[in-house]
Amino acid sequence: MKKSYGNVKLLKNMRTYELDTYKELLANYKLLRCSLKNESIFTIGAFSHKENICSNILAYYFNPSNDHGLSDLFLRGLLNEIETYDGATDNISIDREVTTPKNKRIDIVIQTDTMVIGIENKLFHALNNDLEDYGEYIDKIASQKKCFKIVLSLRDEKVSHHFKCVTYWKLFAYIKKNIGNHLTTASQKWLGYLADFMSAIEAFRRGNMDITEKEQFLIDHHDEIADLINAASKWKNKISEYLTRLNEDLSNYDLNIYSKSTLYLDIAVKQGAVNQDIVALDLKYYPDGWQIELFGRNKIAKDSVKKIIKESPVGLYNRSTNKEGKYVLAKIPLQTDYSQLKSQYESCMNSVRQSLG
Repeated sequence: MKKSYGNVKLLKNMRTYELDTYKELLANYKLLRCSLKNESIFTIGAFSHKENICSNILAYYFNPSNDHGLSDLFLRGLLNEIETYDGATDNISIDREVTTPKNKRIDIVIQTDTMVIGIENKLFHALNNDLEDYGEYIDKIASQKKCFKIVLSLRDEKVSHHFKCVTYWKLFAYIKKNIGNHLTTASQKWLGYLADFMSAIEAFRRGNMDITEKEQFLIDHHDEIADLINAASKWKNKISEYLTRLNEDLSNYDLNIYSKSTLYLDIAVKQGAVNQDIVALDLKYYPDGWQIELFGRNKIAKDSVKKIIKESPVGLYNRSTNKEGKYVLAKIPLQTDYSQLKSQYESCMNSVRQSLG
């Protein structure tokens, strides 16, 4: 039964859609791969795993007076989830590892003329800090000022004693949304450090398995990738079947197939030569076409190949080598007619055999 024109057109559209899906998938993966190439000082040095170092970095950006040029962007981001921030940062001071009367330490304490902020920074360790002691100390130094008690964490923590949990993701989301207002005044150096810092922290977002951005991409596109792998496998088998047919049609040359992608002929340098004194002539598949490659398997054979190339008539062989040091005698488009490909490879085999005597 003949397929109707409508069915043929539908199948063609489906194939076009599949190809477009694969192209988009690979383009997105290429962009992701490029974005992952640039390591930062934080990921290389594993600084982002150390809460003390992270707290030092945060303390720097929390201070509007420092030369990052971002004004009070970090303070606004921190307090954005709690209540309206009045923007008063006169006489600001920021202290690290502030000791309480019970000899406990608060990671960051920020004080201005109008408010006090106590911050417990949590990246990985369980929140088993004495929040009651922290809260009492913050209340004491705040006196009549506004007081904010915050746990800054990778995840939503269950907090007590009037503490509020602010996640890194909410803080970073606010910064990314509003940083454009500071680009004319911000230090490019400190903007770069900030981007690296946020990227290093964001790498922890995916939970206990520590799933990388590349791995998350594979998870999100599992079905499309499985289809693409299946299509690639079928294509590889098609190449193998094509070479098998060539091997059968050139059976008088005692050829072999390697890795489903290469048809090769081994020729002894001379009668009685040891096994390694072999000159090889490959017909090899590459995504951009077939290549006929000539090379020696040891020094004696390599010298023989150089002699063949040197003494051959000008124009008979391409004298260039590839990155593996093999002479590329010919490059042939994939869609070349079968009989023409067979004839060209056979001609090269006869010529090399004749040169070796």
